[in-house]
Amino acid sequence: MIENFTRVSDSSSSIIDHIYVNKCENISNYGVLQCAISDHQPIFVKRKLSFRSKTKNIKHKTIKYQDFKNINVKRVENDLLNMEMKLKDPQDLNEICNQYNEEIHRIMKKHIKTKEVRIKHKMHEWVNQDIIELMKRRDKLRIKIIKYREQDLSTNSISNELRHIRNQINIMIRQRKEHYMYEKIRSCGKNNITLWKALSEVVPIKAMVKKSQNEMISKLSADELNKFFTEEPQNIVNNNIPNNEDFNSMEEKYTEKVFSIPIVTENRASLLINELCPKKATGSDGIPVKFIKLFKFALIPILVLIMNLSIRKCIFPTSWKIAKVFPLFKSGSTSEPNNYRPISLLPVFGKIIEKHVQKSFSEFLRSNKLLSDLQFGFKKCHSTVDTVLSIIRYCANALNKNNKCVLITLDLKKAFDVVNKDLLLHKLRLYGYDLSAIK
Repeated sequence: MIENFTRVSDSSSSIIDHIYVNKCENISNYGVLQCAISDHQPIFVKRKLSFRSKTKNIKHKTIKYQDFKNINVKRVENDLLNMEMKLKDPQDLNEICNQYNEEIHRIMKKHIKTKEVRIKHKMHEWVNQDIIELMKRRDKLRIKIIKYREQDLSTNSISNELRHIRNQINIMIRQRKEHYMYEKIRSCGKNNITLWKALSEVVPIKAMVKKSQNEMISKLSADELNKFFTEEPQNIVNNNIPNNEDFNSMEEKYTEKVFSIPIVTENRASLLINELCPKKATGSDGIPVKFIKLFKFALIPILVLIMNLSIRKCIFPTSWKIAKVFPLFKSGSTSEPNNYRPISLLPVFGKIIEKHVQKSFSEFLRSNKLLSDLQFGFKKCHSTVDTVLSIIRYCANALNKNNKCVLITLDLKKAFDVVNKDLLLHKLRLYGYDLSAIK
Protein backbone atom coordinates (compact mmCIF):
# COMPACT_ATOMS: atom_id res chain seq x y z
CA MET A 1 0.00 0.00 0.00
CA ILE A 2 2.97 2.35 0.49
CA GLU A 3 3.75 4.27 -2.71
CA ASN A 4 6.06 7.06 -1.48
CA PHE A 5 9.75 6.67 -0.70
CA THR A 6 10.49 5.65 2.87
CA ARG A 7 14.29 6.11 2.76
CA VAL A 8 15.66 9.22 1.11
CA SER A 9 19.36 10.15 0.94
CA ASP A 10 21.46 12.56 -1.10
CA SER A 11 22.33 9.89 -3.64
CA SER A 12 19.26 7.60 -3.71
CA SER A 13 15.61 7.08 -2.77
CA SER A 14 13.86 3.75 -2.16
CA ILE A 15 10.77 2.06 -0.72
CA ILE A 16 12.05 -0.43 1.81
CA ASP A 17 8.91 -0.60 4.08
CA HIS A 18 5.64 -2.22 3.07
CA ILE A 19 2.13 -2.81 4.42
CA TYR A 20 0.00 -5.74 3.23
CA VAL A 21 -3.74 -6.07 3.78
CA ASN A 22 -6.35 -8.55 2.55
CA LYS A 23 -9.28 -6.09 2.52
CA CYS A 24 -8.52 -2.57 1.33
CA GLU A 25 -12.05 -1.36 2.16
CA ASN A 26 -11.24 -1.72 5.89
CA ILE A 27 -8.42 0.86 5.63
CA SER A 28 -9.34 4.53 6.01
CA ASN A 29 -5.89 6.11 5.64
CA TYR A 30 -2.21 5.21 5.14
CA GLY A 31 1.07 6.88 4.17
CA VAL A 32 4.57 7.96 5.18
CA LEU A 33 5.22 10.30 8.12
CA GLN A 34 7.63 13.08 7.31
CA CYS A 35 10.03 13.71 10.19
CA ALA A 36 13.63 14.94 10.43
CA ILE A 37 14.92 12.35 12.90
CA SER A 38 16.70 10.28 10.23
CA ASP A 39 16.63 9.53 6.55
CA HIS A 40 14.37 6.51 7.22
CA GLN A 41 10.77 7.69 7.45
CA PRO A 42 8.11 5.81 9.48
CA ILE A 43 4.94 4.51 7.85
CA PHE A 44 1.42 4.26 9.23
CA VAL A 45 -1.94 2.69 8.48
CA LYS A 46 -5.38 3.53 9.96
CA ARG A 47 -7.95 0.76 10.07
CA LYS A 48 -11.73 1.17 10.28
CA LEU A 49 -13.19 -0.28 13.47
CA SER A 50 -16.86 -1.16 13.55
CA PHE A 51 -17.89 -1.51 17.18
CA ARG A 52 -21.53 -1.83 16.20
CA SER A 53 -20.90 -5.07 14.34
CA LYS A 54 -19.70 -6.71 17.55
CA THR A 55 -22.80 -5.80 19.48
CA LYS A 56 -25.18 -6.29 16.59
CA ASN A 57 -25.93 -9.93 17.37
CA ILE A 58 -26.27 -9.43 21.14
CA LYS A 59 -29.85 -10.15 22.14
CA HIS A 60 -31.16 -8.72 25.38
CA LYS A 61 -33.33 -10.84 27.62
CA THR A 62 -36.97 -10.00 27.19
CA ILE A 63 -40.27 -11.22 28.58
CA LYS A 64 -43.73 -11.20 27.07
CA TYR A 65 -46.74 -10.28 29.14
CA GLN A 66 -50.40 -9.50 28.63
CA ASP A 67 -51.31 -5.87 29.25
CA PHE A 68 -54.51 -5.61 31.30
CA LYS A 69 -54.28 -1.85 31.89
CA ASN A 70 -56.02 -0.48 28.83
CA ILE A 71 -58.70 -3.11 28.20
CA ASN A 72 -62.40 -2.38 28.04
CA VAL A 73 -63.76 -4.58 30.84
CA LYS A 74 -67.41 -4.28 29.80
CA ARG A 75 -66.72 -5.35 26.21
CA VAL A 76 -64.72 -8.36 27.35
CA GLU A 77 -67.48 -9.39 29.77
CA ASN A 78 -70.13 -9.06 27.04
CA ASP A 79 -68.09 -11.22 24.66
CA LEU A 80 -67.56 -13.85 27.36
CA LEU A 81 -71.26 -13.93 28.27
CA ASN A 82 -72.31 -14.14 24.61
CA MET A 83 -69.71 -16.66 23.42
CA GLU A 84 -71.09 -19.23 21.01
CA MET A 85 -69.96 -22.83 21.36
CA LYS A 86 -70.80 -25.07 18.41
CA LEU A 87 -70.87 -28.56 19.94
CA LYS A 88 -71.48 -31.80 18.09
CA ASP A 89 -72.24 -33.60 21.38
CA PRO A 90 -73.39 -31.41 24.32
CA GLN A 91 -72.46 -34.23 26.70
CA ASP A 92 -68.88 -34.64 25.42
CA LEU A 93 -66.85 -33.13 28.27
CA ASN A 94 -63.53 -32.90 26.38
CA GLU A 95 -65.19 -31.18 23.41
CA ILE A 96 -66.84 -28.62 25.71
CA CYS A 97 -63.51 -27.87 27.43
CA ASN A 98 -61.66 -27.49 24.14
CA GLN A 99 -64.33 -25.19 22.71
CA TYR A 100 -64.39 -23.19 25.94
CA ASN A 101 -60.61 -22.66 25.86
CA GLU A 102 -60.68 -21.72 22.16
CA GLU A 103 -63.39 -19.10 22.71
CA ILE A 104 -61.53 -17.60 25.67
CA HIS A 105 -58.31 -17.41 23.61
CA ARG A 106 -60.18 -15.73 20.77
CA ILE A 107 -61.58 -13.09 23.11
CA MET A 108 -58.22 -12.57 24.82
CA LYS A 109 -56.51 -12.11 21.46
CA LYS A 110 -59.16 -9.58 20.44
CA HIS A 111 -59.03 -7.37 23.54
CA ILE A 112 -55.71 -7.96 25.33
CA LYS A 113 -52.42 -6.89 23.80
CA THR A 114 -49.25 -8.90 24.30
CA LYS A 115 -46.21 -6.73 24.98
CA GLU A 116 -42.52 -7.56 25.03
CA VAL A 117 -40.21 -5.68 27.37
CA ARG A 118 -36.51 -5.89 28.08
CA ILE A 119 -35.49 -7.19 31.48
CA LYS A 120 -33.64 -4.45 33.33
CA HIS A 121 -31.65 -4.57 36.52
CA LYS A 122 -33.97 -3.92 39.43
CA MET A 123 -32.67 -1.50 42.05
CA HIS A 124 -32.66 -2.83 45.61
CA GLU A 125 -35.29 -1.37 47.93
CA TRP A 126 -32.69 -0.11 50.39
CA VAL A 127 -31.10 2.14 47.74
CA ASN A 128 -32.64 5.59 48.26
CA GLN A 129 -32.43 8.77 46.20
CA ASP A 130 -29.34 10.07 48.04
CA ILE A 131 -27.37 6.97 47.10
CA ILE A 132 -28.55 7.20 43.49
CA GLU A 133 -27.35 10.83 43.25
CA LEU A 134 -23.93 9.83 44.61
CA MET A 135 -23.77 6.99 42.06
CA LYS A 136 -24.45 9.45 39.25
CA ARG A 137 -21.72 11.76 40.58
CA ARG A 138 -19.33 8.79 40.79
CA ASP A 139 -20.03 7.78 37.16
CA LYS A 140 -19.44 11.34 35.94
CA LEU A 141 -16.08 11.47 37.71
CA ARG A 142 -15.03 8.20 36.07
CA ILE A 143 -15.82 9.59 32.62
CA LYS A 144 -13.97 12.81 33.49
CA ILE A 145 -10.85 10.86 34.53
CA ILE A 146 -10.84 8.99 31.21
CA LYS A 147 -11.02 12.28 29.26
CA TYR A 148 -8.25 13.85 31.34
CA ARG A 149 -5.98 10.88 30.75
CA GLU A 150 -6.56 11.11 27.00
CA GLN A 151 -5.43 14.75 27.16
CA ASP A 152 -2.44 13.94 29.44
CA LEU A 153 -3.85 16.08 32.25
CA SER A 154 -3.43 15.47 35.95
CA THR A 155 -6.20 13.40 37.61
CA ASN A 156 -4.99 13.39 41.23
CA SER A 157 -7.68 15.67 42.67
CA ILE A 158 -10.47 13.94 40.71
CA SER A 159 -9.20 10.49 41.76
CA ASN A 160 -9.23 11.54 45.43
CA GLU A 161 -12.79 12.82 45.09
CA LEU A 162 -13.86 9.62 43.31
CA ARG A 163 -12.34 7.48 46.06
CA HIS A 164 -14.11 9.52 48.74
CA ILE A 165 -17.52 9.24 47.00
CA ARG A 166 -17.08 5.51 46.37
CA ASN A 167 -16.35 4.87 50.06
CA GLN A 168 -19.29 7.04 51.06
CA ILE A 169 -21.62 5.01 48.77
CA ASN A 170 -20.44 1.72 50.28
CA ILE A 171 -21.00 2.96 53.83
CA MET A 172 -24.49 4.30 53.04
CA ILE A 173 -25.52 1.09 51.26
CA ARG A 174 -24.30 -1.03 54.19
CA GLN A 175 -26.20 1.08 56.72
CA ARG A 176 -29.40 1.24 54.65
CA LYS A 177 -29.29 -2.51 53.97
CA GLU A 178 -28.92 -3.36 57.67
CA HIS A 179 -31.83 -1.06 58.56
CA TYR A 180 -34.00 -2.47 55.77
CA MET A 181 -33.35 -6.09 56.85
CA TYR A 182 -34.04 -5.27 60.50
CA GLU A 183 -37.36 -3.56 59.71
CA LYS A 184 -38.36 -6.28 57.24
CA ILE A 185 -37.91 -9.08 59.78
CA ARG A 186 -39.36 -7.06 62.68
CA SER A 187 -42.55 -6.29 60.72
CA CYS A 188 -43.29 -10.02 60.30
CA GLY A 189 -44.13 -10.43 63.96
CA LYS A 190 -45.27 -13.98 64.76
CA ASN A 191 -46.35 -14.83 61.22
CA ASN A 192 -44.08 -17.70 60.16
CA ILE A 193 -45.02 -17.53 56.48
CA THR A 194 -44.09 -13.86 56.05
CA LEU A 195 -40.98 -14.40 58.22
CA TRP A 196 -39.62 -17.10 55.90
CA LYS A 197 -40.40 -14.94 52.87
CA ALA A 198 -38.50 -12.06 54.45
CA LEU A 199 -35.53 -14.29 55.31
CA SER A 200 -35.38 -15.68 51.77
CA GLU A 201 -35.30 -12.09 50.49
CA VAL A 202 -32.61 -10.67 52.76
CA VAL A 203 -30.35 -13.73 53.10
CA PRO A 204 -28.07 -14.02 50.05
CA ILE A 205 -28.46 -17.25 48.09
CA LYS A 206 -25.73 -18.44 45.75
CA ALA A 207 -27.22 -18.41 42.26
CA MET A 208 -26.11 -20.64 39.43
CA VAL A 209 -23.18 -19.19 37.50
CA LYS A 210 -23.35 -18.81 33.76
CA LYS A 211 -20.93 -21.68 33.34
CA SER A 212 -23.33 -24.01 35.10
CA GLN A 213 -26.24 -22.83 32.98
CA ASN A 214 -24.28 -23.38 29.77
CA GLU A 215 -23.26 -26.79 31.02
CA MET A 216 -26.90 -27.64 31.70
CA ILE A 217 -27.96 -26.57 28.21
CA SER A 218 -25.15 -28.40 26.44
CA LYS A 219 -25.19 -31.67 28.38
CA LEU A 220 -28.88 -32.18 29.23
CA SER A 221 -31.63 -32.09 26.65
CA ALA A 222 -35.36 -31.93 27.26
CA ASP A 223 -35.74 -35.54 26.11
CA GLU A 224 -33.13 -36.76 28.60
CA LEU A 225 -34.79 -34.95 31.51
CA ASN A 226 -38.25 -36.12 30.44
CA LYS A 227 -37.05 -39.73 30.26
CA PHE A 228 -35.50 -39.48 33.70
CA PHE A 229 -38.57 -37.88 35.30
CA THR A 230 -40.88 -40.57 33.90
CA GLU A 231 -38.68 -43.63 34.46
CA GLU A 232 -37.00 -42.86 37.80
CA PRO A 233 -40.11 -43.32 40.04
CA GLN A 234 -40.84 -46.70 38.45
CA ASN A 235 -37.22 -47.76 38.94
CA ILE A 236 -37.44 -46.88 42.63
CA VAL A 237 -40.64 -48.91 42.95
CA ASN A 238 -39.15 -51.93 41.17
CA ASN A 239 -35.92 -51.90 43.18
CA ASN A 240 -37.09 -50.98 46.68
CA ILE A 241 -40.83 -51.54 47.13
CA PRO A 242 -42.21 -55.11 47.18
CA ASN A 243 -45.02 -55.75 44.72
CA ASN A 244 -47.80 -56.84 47.02
CA GLU A 245 -51.31 -56.16 45.74
CA ASP A 246 -53.07 -58.22 48.40
CA PHE A 247 -55.06 -55.75 50.49
CA ASN A 248 -57.29 -58.34 52.17
CA SER A 249 -55.75 -57.51 55.53
CA MET A 250 -57.13 -53.96 55.21
CA GLU A 251 -60.87 -54.48 55.15
CA GLU A 252 -62.05 -52.69 58.28
CA LYS A 253 -63.60 -49.34 57.42
CA TYR A 254 -62.62 -46.27 59.44
CA THR A 255 -66.13 -44.84 59.16
CA GLU A 256 -69.58 -45.93 58.06
CA LYS A 257 -70.32 -42.54 56.56
CA VAL A 258 -69.95 -42.08 52.81
CA PHE A 259 -68.22 -39.22 51.03
CA SER A 260 -69.30 -38.15 47.56
CA ILE A 261 -68.01 -35.13 45.68
CA PRO A 262 -70.62 -32.37 46.08
CA ILE A 263 -71.98 -30.38 43.16
CA VAL A 264 -70.28 -27.02 42.56
CA THR A 265 -72.42 -23.92 42.96
CA GLU A 266 -71.62 -20.53 41.44
CA ASN A 267 -70.95 -19.06 44.89
CA ARG A 268 -68.58 -21.93 45.66
CA ALA A 269 -66.74 -21.42 42.36
CA SER A 270 -66.45 -17.68 43.06
CA LEU A 271 -64.87 -18.35 46.47
CA LEU A 272 -62.41 -20.86 44.96
CA ILE A 273 -61.37 -18.34 42.29
CA ASN A 274 -60.86 -15.65 44.94
CA GLU A 275 -58.37 -17.92 46.71
CA LEU A 276 -56.20 -18.26 43.59
CA CYS A 277 -52.86 -16.45 43.76
CA PRO A 278 -52.58 -14.00 40.83
CA LYS A 279 -48.80 -14.41 40.75
CA LYS A 280 -48.97 -18.09 39.84
CA ALA A 281 -47.56 -19.03 36.45
CA THR A 282 -49.89 -19.70 33.53
CA GLY A 283 -50.55 -23.34 32.71
CA SER A 284 -50.49 -25.17 29.39
CA ASP A 285 -53.84 -23.65 28.32
CA GLY A 286 -52.36 -20.14 28.26
CA ILE A 287 -55.14 -18.61 30.38
CA PRO A 288 -53.63 -16.57 33.25
CA VAL A 289 -55.02 -16.39 36.77
CA LYS A 290 -55.38 -12.61 36.49
CA PHE A 291 -57.81 -12.97 33.59
CA ILE A 292 -59.91 -15.56 35.44
CA LYS A 293 -60.11 -13.43 38.61
CA LEU A 294 -60.91 -10.25 36.66
CA PHE A 295 -63.75 -11.80 34.61
CA LYS A 296 -64.86 -14.55 36.99
CA PHE A 297 -68.56 -13.60 36.90
CA ALA A 298 -68.62 -13.97 33.11
CA LEU A 299 -66.64 -17.24 33.17
CA ILE A 300 -68.37 -18.96 36.09
CA PRO A 301 -71.66 -20.10 34.40
CA ILE A 302 -69.97 -22.34 31.80
CA LEU A 303 -67.14 -23.27 34.18
CA VAL A 304 -69.63 -24.55 36.78
CA LEU A 305 -71.43 -26.48 34.03
CA ILE A 306 -68.15 -28.18 33.03
CA MET A 307 -67.15 -29.02 36.61
CA ASN A 308 -70.55 -30.50 37.50
CA LEU A 309 -70.59 -32.49 34.26
CA SER A 310 -67.14 -33.80 35.17
CA ILE A 311 -68.38 -34.85 38.63
CA ARG A 312 -71.51 -36.56 37.26
CA LYS A 313 -69.71 -38.40 34.44
CA CYS A 314 -66.70 -39.23 36.69
CA ILE A 315 -64.33 -37.93 34.00
CA PHE A 316 -61.56 -35.38 34.43
CA PRO A 317 -61.10 -33.26 31.26
CA THR A 318 -58.08 -34.36 29.24
CA SER A 319 -56.96 -30.79 28.45
CA TRP A 320 -56.84 -30.00 32.19
CA LYS A 321 -54.32 -32.82 32.73
CA ILE A 322 -51.71 -31.44 30.31
CA ALA A 323 -48.85 -29.73 32.16
CA LYS A 324 -45.80 -27.71 31.24
CA VAL A 325 -42.90 -29.29 33.13
CA PHE A 326 -39.87 -27.19 34.10
CA PRO A 327 -36.71 -28.70 35.64
CA LEU A 328 -35.86 -26.78 38.82
CA PHE A 329 -32.17 -27.09 39.76
CA LYS A 330 -31.55 -28.06 43.40
CA SER A 331 -27.80 -28.46 44.01
CA GLY A 332 -24.72 -30.37 42.87
CA SER A 333 -23.67 -30.97 39.29
CA THR A 334 -25.88 -29.47 36.60
CA SER A 335 -25.14 -32.39 34.28
CA GLU A 336 -26.82 -34.88 36.66
CA PRO A 337 -30.60 -35.28 36.05
CA ASN A 338 -31.16 -36.37 39.65
CA ASN A 339 -30.27 -32.82 40.78
CA TYR A 340 -33.42 -31.39 39.16
CA ARG A 341 -36.96 -31.32 40.52
CA PRO A 342 -39.80 -31.36 37.97
CA ILE A 343 -42.25 -28.48 38.41
CA SER A 344 -45.59 -28.97 36.65
CA LEU A 345 -47.65 -25.97 35.55
CA LEU A 346 -51.24 -27.17 35.20
CA PRO A 347 -54.24 -25.28 33.75
CA VAL A 348 -55.92 -23.02 36.30
CA PHE A 349 -59.40 -24.43 35.64
CA GLY A 350 -58.17 -27.88 36.63
CA LYS A 351 -56.78 -26.45 39.88
CA ILE A 352 -60.20 -25.00 40.74
CA ILE A 353 -61.99 -28.35 40.63
CA GLU A 354 -59.08 -30.03 42.42
CA LYS A 355 -59.34 -27.43 45.18
CA HIS A 356 -63.09 -28.10 45.42
CA VAL A 357 -62.53 -31.84 45.91
CA GLN A 358 -59.66 -31.30 48.37
CA LYS A 359 -61.61 -28.86 50.54
CA SER A 360 -64.72 -31.05 50.55
CA PHE A 361 -62.83 -34.21 51.53
CA SER A 362 -60.76 -32.38 54.17
CA GLU A 363 -63.96 -31.10 55.76
CA PHE A 364 -65.37 -34.66 55.69
CA LEU A 365 -62.26 -36.02 57.45
CA ARG A 366 -62.26 -33.21 60.01
CA SER A 367 -65.96 -33.40 60.87
CA ASN A 368 -65.75 -37.18 61.33
CA LYS A 369 -62.43 -36.98 63.26
CA LEU A 370 -60.68 -39.41 60.93
CA LEU A 371 -57.24 -37.78 61.12
CA SER A 372 -54.75 -38.51 63.86
CA ASP A 373 -53.97 -35.80 66.40
CA LEU A 374 -50.28 -36.43 65.70
CA GLN A 375 -50.60 -35.57 62.02
CA PHE A 376 -49.37 -32.02 61.38
CA GLY A 377 -48.80 -31.97 57.61
CA PHE A 378 -51.59 -31.18 55.12
CA LYS A 379 -53.87 -30.21 57.98
CA LYS A 380 -55.58 -26.87 58.54
CA CYS A 381 -54.12 -24.67 61.33
CA HIS A 382 -51.12 -27.00 61.69
CA SER A 383 -47.50 -26.58 60.65
CA THR A 384 -43.96 -27.79 61.27
CA VAL A 385 -43.88 -25.64 64.41
CA ASP A 386 -46.52 -27.90 65.96
CA THR A 387 -44.41 -30.93 65.06
CA VAL A 388 -41.33 -29.50 66.78
CA LEU A 389 -43.31 -28.49 69.88
CA SER A 390 -44.86 -31.97 70.11
CA ILE A 391 -41.45 -33.65 69.91
CA ILE A 392 -39.96 -31.29 72.50
CA ARG A 393 -42.88 -31.87 74.87
CA TYR A 394 -42.61 -35.65 74.46
CA CYS A 395 -38.84 -35.64 75.06
CA ALA A 396 -39.15 -33.32 78.07
CA ASN A 397 -41.74 -35.59 79.70
CA ALA A 398 -39.57 -38.64 79.08
CA LEU A 399 -36.46 -36.99 80.54
CA ASN A 400 -38.41 -35.89 83.63
CA LYS A 401 -39.23 -39.56 84.20
CA ASN A 402 -35.52 -40.51 83.79
CA ASN A 403 -36.25 -42.27 80.51
CA LYS A 404 -34.11 -42.19 77.36
CA CYS A 405 -35.28 -40.72 74.07
CA VAL A 406 -34.50 -42.06 70.60
CA LEU A 407 -35.54 -40.09 67.53
CA ILE A 408 -35.74 -41.81 64.14
CA THR A 409 -36.44 -39.63 61.09
CA LEU A 410 -37.21 -40.95 57.62
CA ASP A 411 -36.91 -39.17 54.29
CA LEU A 412 -38.88 -40.84 51.52
CA LYS A 413 -37.32 -40.51 48.08
CA LYS A 414 -39.83 -39.43 45.39
CA ALA A 415 -42.59 -39.89 47.98
CA PHE A 416 -45.53 -38.71 45.86
CA ASP A 417 -44.29 -40.35 42.67
CA VAL A 418 -43.96 -43.85 44.14
CA VAL A 419 -47.35 -44.00 45.87
CA ASN A 420 -49.09 -47.29 45.10
CA LYS A 421 -52.22 -46.15 43.24
CA ASP A 422 -54.20 -49.33 43.99
CA LEU A 423 -53.38 -49.09 47.68
CA LEU A 424 -54.33 -45.41 47.71
CA LEU A 425 -57.73 -46.09 46.13
CA HIS A 426 -58.32 -48.97 48.55
CA LYS A 427 -57.61 -46.75 51.56
CA LEU A 428 -59.92 -44.06 50.17
CA ARG A 429 -62.73 -46.63 50.14
CA LEU A 430 -61.95 -47.43 53.77
CA TYR A 431 -62.20 -43.71 54.61
CA GLY A 432 -65.69 -43.46 53.10
CA TYR A 433 -65.10 -42.54 49.45
CA ASP A 434 -67.99 -43.79 47.31
CA LEU A 435 -67.37 -45.64 44.03
CA SER A 436 -68.30 -42.69 41.82
CA ALA A 437 -65.80 -40.41 43.58
CA ILE A 438 -63.06 -43.04 43.29
CA LYS A 439 -63.87 -43.55 39.62
